[in-house]
Amino acid sequence: MVREEKAEDLENLLSLLHAQRESVKTKVSSLKAEIKDISDKLDTAFIQQKECPYHLHAIIVHDGQDAVSGHYYSFVHDKSSEIWWRFNDHSVSQETEEIVMQEAIGGFNQKCAYSLMYVKGVIAEQLQKTPFTSYCKSETFP
Repeated sequence: MVREEKAEDLENLLSLLHAQRESVKTKVSSLKAEIKDISDKLDTAFIQQKECPYHLHAIIVHDGQDAVSGHYYSFVHDKSSEIWWRFNDHSVSQETEEIVMQEAIGGFNQKCAYSLMYVKGVIAEQLQKTPFTSYCKSETFP
């Protein structure tokens, strides 16, 4: 009798394990399909991104310990001359790309990029044809 109960318990357990295996197979198959779908969507997104590139145009930098205190200033890239301009309150000056990137990444003291602004490639091409200084009052530029 005990042997028959054990055999029946083993058969029930085996049946449950088979059912669980099938359930896991179904879930794995579903996850693989979902991963493929996401991968296809990512591939499509990157293809579209290559067709419509964006260019870094401006950076807002925060200099301070936290968001409550500190100072904000910006860099704007002049595509026509490949010059970065620093706008810091009433002061406007040229800056090297190395310094711009160091400050944006956090290379100096407590400075780091707060916001990055990009423009579409088509707009960047238009900006390249017009000097940046033509958009601003001449007395603000050195």
